[in-house]
Amino acid sequence: MRVSEIGALHGLAPRQVAVLERMHGVARVRWDPDLALLDLLLPPARKALERAGGRREPAYLIYVHASPEVAPADVSVARELRNALGLGQTQVFTVSQQACASTLAALEIAGGLLRAEPPGARALVVNGEHPFTELNQMHYPIGDVMGEGATATVVSWDSPGDEIRGYAVRHDGSFADLLTLYEALPRRRFVDTSIDMTVKVIGEVLSQGGLTLGDIDHFIPSNISRVFWSQVVNALGVDRDRVFLDNLPRYGHCFAADSLINYETLREHGRLTPGGYSLLACPGLGASFAAMLLRHGAR
Repeated sequence: MRVSEIGALHGLAPRQVAVLERMHGVARVRWDPDLALLDLLLPPARKALERAGGRREPAYLIYVHASPEVAPADVSVARELRNALGLGQTQVFTVSQQACASTLAALEIAGGLLRAEPPGARALVVNGEHPFTELNQMHYPIGDVMGEGATATVVSWDSPGDEIRGYAVRHDGSFADLLTLYEALPRRRFVDTSIDMTVKVIGEVLSQGGLTLGDIDHFIPSNISRVFWSQVVNALGVDRDRVFLDNLPRYGHCFAADSLINYETLREHGRLTPGGYSLLACPGLGASFAAMLLRHGAR
């Protein structure tokens, strides 16, 4: 669906739509209001389990969502996922407290839990959600339009695949009003803080891996405003050709799924070189700022 169509639904003026498209870089989003949430989540979950192989059930299923609520209070999406996948013995829980940075937190949590499990234990991390209200979908003040997307990742300590070599996160509680922060605080303050925090977590995760900016093949951000990432790139002094924003005009911002969608796009196109490094970066309202360092294994 084009941003102009969504803008019309939410009362944006043509000039506001033009700002979103020309400045912030979002042209389309994927959005099907009639699609059931499980129907969004199950295909990538099944694909991830099939790709990982093995008959042993995952020890954990972690469902990730950025919005505080994605279903009625009496519905556990994590349990519904487990049942639909036939994973009767798998422990389930949800991670959502870090908004769009929650997926990287869930990958780190999965690794910590698996330390205590027997060799061969795995965790399935699934994330995705619907934009379901105007406030939840249209973030015009910071140049975001939310779309749908879902990912699934199998995590282990001893299986082949890409290796997580570092994770860093910072929080700023002064932005805890989440979506109402636009009215409660000056927007420039939020943007400046977000740039500063994002640069700092990138520096921290590089330090953990003993690397420099020059060692990174791909910077993989979430699909938020092109203007924002241009400012981050300028602060880092990174060549913009190394920052993957190709999916921004195609998908818009997909809550907590962006970074892994972008990572998978690079993987599918054969652009992740074995032994090379990618760095994922995700700001989240609330506010949390996370980065994760990946070293690519053989394909």
